Amino acid sequence: MTAEAYFHGRATGAVESPFKGSNQLFAGQRLDGQIITSAAYEHCTFANVSFKEARLESGRFVNCVFVACFFRKTDIRSCNFSSCRFIDCEFPGASFSGCDFRYTRFVGCYIPVDDIEHNLPPEPNLREHLSRNLAREAALLGDPHAARRFRLLEVSAREKNGWAAVIGKTKWYRDHYDVRARLATLLRLVGSILNRVLFGYSERLWVLVRNFVLATFLIFPSFYFLSIGGLSGSTLTGTPVQQSTVWAAFEFSVKNAVIGALASQIDAVTFAVSTAAAVQTVLTAIWASLVASYLFRWSLQR
Repeated sequence: MTAEAYFHGRATGAVESPFKGSNQLFAGQRLDGQIITSAAYEHCTFANVSFKEARLESGRFVNCVFVACFFRKTDIRSCNFSSCRFIDCEFPGASFSGCDFRYTRFVGCYIPVDDIEHNLPPEPNLREHLSRNLAREAALLGDPHAARRFRLLEVSAREKNGWAAVIGKTKWYRDHYDVRARLATLLRLVGSILNRVLFGYSERLWVLVRNFVLATFLIFPSFYFLSIGGLSGSTLTGTPVQQSTVWAAFEFSVKNAVIGALASQIDAVTFAVSTAAAVQTVLTAIWASLVASYLFRWSLQR
């Protein structure tokens, strides 16, 4: 649907005191610097309206559409924008506090993360949907940093929504999620948490590097040291594994971390150690590919 569709069937009018209207079209107005309080508009279209340095307070805009509107340094407080659409609008320096954006959608524009984060819907499912919408628009408009932050907000809201469904937090969740749906949601939630802990959703480089270092130099070497009987061969210095247990465990871990690039003669001889080595190799390959992907995306954004 194009923006023009929101112009038809609505009588033209002017945004003026007492700032109320329904099924009207307001176009080409400059409301710069005005103070508009307790506005009440329903099913209205605002096209090419400038709210530059204006203050909107305690307004109620229900199912309204804002097309190519200008909100430069607009101070917006305690306004309800439920079920609204913002199309090709601009928000440089705008501030929002205590606003309601339930069921709102943005097309060809987005509000900066710091300005809208604390105004996102408190309901996890609605917060997830709006964050996804804002992430998509930010990415399309060439702001990968904002898109990344919105994606992280989306994932966080999705996990909260999943947890609420699993425990049946409210009557709505209990009515809409039976036992099977809760189990399926629990599996997705566990997968999401593992993704966050192990891979940082592929959005956090420090998580990937941290986990690789911890796994290579602490976690897996500790396991190999405790299972030293599952290793055989000799270290790079020619010392048998059983005579250099700490170094052997460390060397075997590094060997798996570099996926065989290290010419070590240490091998696994038990199922437990072989399985641990395979897991380490797979995790290392995943971390390496995600780091490469992250760096590639970063280079494109430079």
